[in-house]
Amino acid sequence: MVLVVLAVLAAAFIPAIATVRHAPPPVVDFATPLGYTMSMLLWIVPTMAIVAVMAANQLLHSGQVCHSCTGAVVVAFTLVGVLLDVALGERLFTFHNSGATLEVFVPGLNGAQLPVEEFVFYVTSCTFVLSLYLVSDCFLFRVLFKPFPPGSLLPSVAGVMAAVTPLVLLLLLVSYCCRAVLSGDWLGLPEYMWFITAFGFGPAAASYPFACHSVNRQALAFTTVTTLLISVIWEVTLGVPYEWWGYHPQRMMGIFIKPWHNLPVEAVVVWFMVSFAVVLSYEALHTLRAQGPSSRCRAALIGMPPGCRPLTDGDKHSQDADLNG
Repeated sequence: MVLVVLAVLAAAFIPAIATVRHAPPPVVDFATPLGYTMSMLLWIVPTMAIVAVMAANQLLHSGQVCHSCTGAVVVAFTLVGVLLDVALGERLFTFHNSGATLEVFVPGLNGAQLPVEEFVFYVTSCTFVLSLYLVSDCFLFRVLFKPFPPGSLLPSVAGVMAAVTPLVLLLLLVSYCCRAVLSGDWLGLPEYMWFITAFGFGPAAASYPFACHSVNRQALAFTTVTTLLISVIWEVTLGVPYEWWGYHPQRMMGIFIKPWHNLPVEAVVVWFMVSFAVVLSYEALHTLRAQGPSSRCRAALIGMPPGCRPLTDGDKHSQDADLNG
């Protein structure tokens, strides 16, 4: 365990040192050649270290990791990030320090020129979050048996959506009222918070009924705190001060953290939402996949019928071993 902790610390500090070397103390022109590019190592190196740990402990092919669910979740949330930048990048974000990038840009709507590092970031950060959860679930905080309560049934998709939709609408309304009261502008919208609510809170809340009995809560908490720590330090000490990226305040909710260079609260909330959405979506897909096609169809339409129960982790892992092996 001690060696694992030291390896994780090394995986975090080595790319951090490399990034800081490309980010000297702020000056007038904020020159940080390739600083944003090098900072991608903060996500890439730990992810590689985690995969190496899982491979060394034979976890990748033990049936405990669902490869198809992992790929589906990473691709899905990467596409959400791409949608955010391409559709709303010009409205929500600023990228003034082009010298900190490779100066390779991807066009977006409204004439946006988006640095390619943005898209690398979405892939690597989603992969990091899920891989950290998986190694925590399988190795650091292993729960050998997580039984379902007697009589527990998988809910129907229609039932879940009926419960989640009012919550999403309520959060949209609360964020709108918050922005209107703080700014005095009742015509503007908190667009970033609305996006986070729809594509972060929405998937997390919809996945929870399917994943609540299989998710490893200790591993989820560890993943969320670790991801939040890295992301906040990354933004507060590097990204925002050196203007690698910034935010249009008029399209935020109106709550800013002054000691953190007026960082909008959305920049912190998004990492909670990403961690929960990625992990719960993975566990929900894993649970449904283990049920088999016919059970998935029944669950989608009417929920699991009487006499059936969702599979436990032991059942899922044994089925995955059979499918993978």
